[in-house]
Amino acid sequence: MLLQKMTDFDEVSRAYKYIIDNTPDIYELVRWEYGYHPSDEMLRKYINEGAVYALKEGTDIAGIMVVTMYQGEDYRDTDWAVEAEPDEVAVVHLLGVNPNFKRQGVGTRLTREALEIAKSHGKKALRLDAIEPNIPAQKLYSGLGFDFRGIRSLPVEGFGVLVFYYYEMNLTEP
Repeated sequence: MLLQKMTDFDEVSRAYKYIIDNTPDIYELVRWEYGYHPSDEMLRKYINEGAVYALKEGTDIAGIMVVTMYQGEDYRDTDWAVEAEPDEVAVVHLLGVNPNFKRQGVGTRLTREALEIAKSHGKKALRLDAIEPNIPAQKLYSGLGFDFRGIRSLPVEGFGVLVFYYYEMNLTEP
């Protein structure tokens, strides 16, 4: 599987639609609903930032993610171990695995690739989150050595209040 930066909106949107439409518990795990989260506007923004990456097996997208080179407001009030300005960290968003590639290490590989992307941009930390019912993501991040940094309940338009588990990997240590 090869990591590629994604620049084609149609290919990116098809990948997310496929994952959403073919993963029975997607809404319970991540609250994804195409057109709302992720929305076309959101995906176009991330594509324009050069932040969308996919692992491809031939022409198939095995997994896809967004890695921003900054953190948003929703990450501000967390008890982070690494002291850093918002533009000194990278954040993983919308990490999804094509159900045809489940249990093949795609989530692990994407997360490790995100670490390499963050390091190559000189970031101090890589941060990410998982909503409360997403136990597989929480186990993945902990298993890869991310530090659990806390739980926050945040209002999310259209979803009410969601509980987020935050994780961080210090990239300044050898």
